[in-house]
Amino acid sequence: MTKQLVLIIGNGPVEDDISKSINSFDRVVRFNMCANMPEHLGLKCTDLWLVGRGKQGLKFTTAFPAIDIKRLQNVMITDPKPNLFTQTFYKLIQRKGCIDHGNKITLKYSEYANVERIPQREKNAFLKHLHIFGKPAFKPKAPSSGVLAIEYFLKQQAQVYITGFGFKGWKRHPWNLEKLYVESLIAEQKVQVLKSPSQC
Repeated sequence: MTKQLVLIIGNGPVEDDISKSINSFDRVVRFNMCANMPEHLGLKCTDLWLVGRGKQGLKFTTAFPAIDIKRLQNVMITDPKPNLFTQTFYKLIQRKGCIDHGNKITLKYSEYANVERIPQREKNAFLKHLHIFGKPAFKPKAPSSGVLAIEYFLKQQAQVYITGFGFKGWKRHPWNLEKLYVESLIAEQKVQVLKSPSQC
């Protein structure tokens, strides 16, 4: 059985024009507003991973990223299903960054694609796994969506390619451990870095 070819495009800088080469992949994974979708990264997106909480989550209830929505197959909300009691409390005290908008996102996107959430136990288990690579710079709250997506597609026995992974951002992601994790996958040839068109 031929493995699916999956390209995961992080939100870090990508200098090369990959707009043509992405069409050769069975699945193309992007995150949130997709780094504002610069033209040289093309429009194909079969899998969209979205934050479900706070201002970013609210944004996805009203606007789509500039993707080809007709090619979208799956949407993954990276925030697990929330506790209804705590959500009521957050709304009461107007703690907007903790308010979950996953149900509205599901309603908006389910017209075009299958919508799922990552279970909390999976995020916790993977965060624990990352600690085998050492000590994080800060106490982490969750793995980043990028490495969660890599782990997700490897479990599906896909051939995973990546680009745009800078391992920088919110300090509560264990970036130093995630970088070591991805480097180990590349060394084991489980993940490949997408070559620039000039290298092909």
